[in-house]
Amino acid sequence: MPHQYHLFGLTIASDLELPELLPAPSGCPVDAHVLLEPFSKQIDESLRLTHSAFSHPNIQFGRGVFQMDVDGVARYRVEGGSRILVSPSVGAADIDLRAFLLGTAIGVLLHQRRLLPLHVCAVVIDGRVHAFCGQSGAGKSTLAAAFHLHGYPMLSDDVGVVAPAPDGRVMFYPGFPRIKLWRDTLNHFVIDEEPLLRDVSRADKFHLPLHGSFGCEPMPLARLYALERGDPCSEPKVEPVSKPQAVGLVIEHTYRMELVRDVGDAKNHLQQCARVAQSIRCFRFIRPWDLGREDEAFDFIVSHMKVKDV
Repeated sequence: MPHQYHLFGLTIASDLELPELLPAPSGCPVDAHVLLEPFSKQIDESLRLTHSAFSHPNIQFGRGVFQMDVDGVARYRVEGGSRILVSPSVGAADIDLRAFLLGTAIGVLLHQRRLLPLHVCAVVIDGRVHAFCGQSGAGKSTLAAAFHLHGYPMLSDDVGVVAPAPDGRVMFYPGFPRIKLWRDTLNHFVIDEEPLLRDVSRADKFHLPLHGSFGCEPMPLARLYALERGDPCSEPKVEPVSKPQAVGLVIEHTYRMELVRDVGDAKNHLQQCARVAQSIRCFRFIRPWDLGREDEAFDFIVSHMKVKDV
C-alpha cells in the first residue's frame, strides 16, 4: 500500500517513504504517483530542444516526459504531471533519492501541471501571507528560521505554489514542512544538529522540521519581498517595486525557471506571472549582511509587514 502525502495542494501516493512531507488527509483523491520501478535509459522519440537552458548529457526531454540521471543516486522520469518513476542506483542513500525527487523531479511535475512554483520562503503574520525571494545565499532560510523561532506560522522555506484566483486574489499553497539550514546558521540560533536530517548525505545542510507550527491550508498572498544583501554597516530598508518590475521578479524566482519552455507552458507561465504581479504588493528588502545584526533586520521587516496600507 503506497504512502500518501500532501504537498502544494496535491495528494501524492508514493512507493517511497517521504518523512519530509505531511500525511494526506484520508479520502483525498490522488493527484500524482511516485513509483519505484525500472525503466529504459532512453525516452521514446526523445527531443533535443536547442532553446533549453538546462542542456546536460544526463537530461532528456520528450513530449510530456522529462528524464534525469543522477550518477550514483537514481534515474527519474516525470510523465504528464501525474507520475514520477524512480529507478535507484545500487547502494544509493535514501536521503539522496528523496533530495532529487523532492527537488527537480517535483518541480518538473508542477510545471507539467501548468502550476506556478516560486522559490520562496513564506510566513503568516496578522492573517496575511508574506513571501520572500532572493538569489541563492540571500538568506531566505535564515529569515525563515527567525520567523519560526519567534512563533510565526511558516508555509514554506524553499518552494511554494501560487495560483491566481477568479476573485483577483493570489492563493499560496504551502510547500515542505521544514527549513533547510547550514551549520553556521544552526550555530547562530543555538540549534542542535544531532537530531536533524541532512539535506543530502555529504552536505552540512540540515532539515529543521516544522510539523508543529506549519500551515497546511492555502491562504491569500499579500506581498512578495526580494531579499538583497546590504553593506554590513548599512541600515535595513524596504523599497517598493513597480508592477512591470514585479512581473520580472516573479519570472526570475520561478522554481526551475530554466525548464519552463521544455516541460511546461511558457505562454501560460508568463500570463500567470503577470496576474500574480498585478494582484500583490512587491518590495525589495535590503538588509545588512551580518548575522550579528539579524535581530535588528528581523524587527525592522516585521514592523513593515504589519503596516497594512504601505
